[in-house]
Amino acid sequence: MDLLMISLLIFSIASCNLWVGNGKDTFDVLSYGAKGDGHSDDSAAFIEAWKAMCGANQSTTIPTLLVKAGYTFFLHQSIFKGPCKSNQVHIQ
Repeated sequence: MDLLMISLLIFSIASCNLWVGNGKDTFDVLSYGAKGDGHSDDSAAFIEAWKAMCGANQSTTIPTLLVKAGYTFFLHQSIFKGPCKSNQVHIQ
């Protein structure tokens, strides 16, 4: 492979990783204690992840609450309060 092809490959991988939400401004509910087993109450983990995301300043990326596919999350009625420090937030 020539240098241009290698550079494009590295750029593509880095861009894909940012889109998926692996950046420092990503708040994965699993990291806050959510089980995603469909039985355990994940409400507290979602609220804590929301608070952390909402308290993050928008730097180069928009703060994102990450709810990964392939899990079944069980939540009770919850209130996600703002205002958030960032003008924009994402839920992915």
